[in-house]
Amino acid sequence: MKVEGLGDERRAELFQIRTLIEDVHDFSSDQFKSMVEQYKEQDLITYQILTQATELADESYTRYLNGVLVGGRMGLDLMSLANSSESPILGKVMSEMRERLKNEKEYRKQFLGPQIGKQMQIHEIQLRKVQKQEVKRQREEMKAFAKTQVKGIRFFDFGR
Repeated sequence: MKVEGLGDERRAELFQIRTLIEDVHDFSSDQFKSMVEQYKEQDLITYQILTQATELADESYTRYLNGVLVGGRMGLDLMSLANSSESPILGKVMSEMRERLKNEKEYRKQFLGPQIGKQMQIHEIQLRKVQKQEVKRQREEMKAFAKTQVKGIRFFDFGR
């Protein structure tokens, strides 16, 4: 079984994508989404890393915006985050206020870019674990094979 890793080429592409996301001001979320869709057809590992990073960055950014809204900056200081999901009206108000507060540059630089780096690290760690298990399995197979080969060579074996 061959374990496919990120490799230098894929790692370089992901670093370029991260640089585009964090540093290029004219790079939009629509361009990023179309890029991710292209990777869906071309490279499933890169696609998986980018989609996981996007999902986790979205969740983190939503929590951040909820904290800004409920934390007192927007006048909802008396409510807690736990109570905000109980009322459908309050939920709608919160989502509308989150939409007003969203800053794409801030999201990309503070949440999406770093999350891509984290997903790359997580993928590499998982890859190393799988590779170690594969090497261990191969060693065990070689030991078992060596034992069967050595069995007939012993001098005082008497054919057993």
